Amino acid sequence: MNTASGKNLSVSLVIPIFLYSTLSAATVFTQSGRIDGAITQQDSKKVVVKPAKGADVTLEREQIVTIYDDEANLIWTHPSIAKTDPTPEAPNKVEIANTDLKSNYRGLHIGLAGGYGIGYGNATFSTYPLSTGPDYRSVIEINATAAWYYSESAAVTFGVGGTERAMPVKGINAVNLGAQGNGYWPMQFVDLRTGYRLQADFLFVEAGLLWAIKTKDVPLTIETATANVTGTATGTTLRSFGAISLALGVNFPVQKNFYIFTYARVDHGVSSAVTMQVATATDTNGNAISTAPLSIVPLQVTLQLGASWRL
Repeated sequence: MNTASGKNLSVSLVIPIFLYSTLSAATVFTQSGRIDGAITQQDSKKVVVKPAKGADVTLEREQIVTIYDDEANLIWTHPSIAKTDPTPEAPNKVEIANTDLKSNYRGLHIGLAGGYGIGYGNATFSTYPLSTGPDYRSVIEINATAAWYYSESAAVTFGVGGTERAMPVKGINAVNLGAQGNGYWPMQFVDLRTGYRLQADFLFVEAGLLWAIKTKDVPLTIETATANVTGTATGTTLRSFGAISLALGVNFPVQKNFYIFTYARVDHGVSSAVTMQVATATDTNGNAISTAPLSIVPLQVTLQLGASWRL
C-alpha cells in the first residue's frame, strides 16, 4: 500500500515538471536547418516544435544537433557532439546572428548632383550706397562629387562643378549707361569644394569651404520701366570669391553600392564678388560728381539632389 502511494506521488510530480519544461520558446538546430518556435512535446526519441506560422514540426532526436532556449542558453546537445568536442567548457550563452539590413558607407563614393536655389547679397557684410540695396536671383548648380568615408560615421568630401549666379542689386545708377533701376550681373563660376561630413544612420551634416572661380566678365543688366539696358558699368570689378558652407541632408543606400542623396546647403561668402563705384549725385549733364563704393558679398541657399556609386 505504501509502495503504490509512493509511485503515485512521484508520477504526479514528474508530469507537471515535464509539461512546464516542454511549453517554452526555443531555437532548434538540425542537420538541415533551423526552426524557431515553442516546444510543445518532447521525449527521448522526438521533439515537437510549434513555429510562429504553420503546422507543428515533429523532429527525431537523432536529427537534432542543438537546442537553445529563448535567452540563447544551450539546453540540449546531441550526445555525439558532447563526447567528441575537444574544446574547453565555456558559458552556454551564445549570440545569434542579427540578419537585419544595415547601411554600409565605408569607401569612396563618386556622384553627380544638381541644385537650385536663391542667391543675394548679404546685407550685413555687403556695402550698399544710398538708394541701393540687396536683391534676389536664382542659382543653378551642377556638381561632380566625391566622398571618402574612412569610417561608417565620417567622411572627407570634394566637389567640382559649374554654377550660374546672378549678382543682383536694387536701385543702381549706371551713369554711363544712362539707366537706373534694379540690376544684376549674370556671372558664371567654376566651384571647387572641400568639406568634412558626419553621418548618423541616413542623416548627415557637413561643413566645408567653397572657392568660386569667375569664368569671365559679364555686362550689367538694368531693368527699367520700358526696357532692359545692358552694358559695362564704369568702375566695375567682377571677382572670384571664397565662402564657407553648411549642409544638412540624407544619404540613403538604394542597393549595396548605389546611393541617393539630397540636402539643403547654405554658402556664405567671405569676400566680395562685385565691387563698383556708384554715382550718388550727378550734374546737369548727367556726369557723376560724387560716388560711393558698392560691394556684394554673396549668400545663397540651395536644395541639392544627386546619386553616387561606392567603389
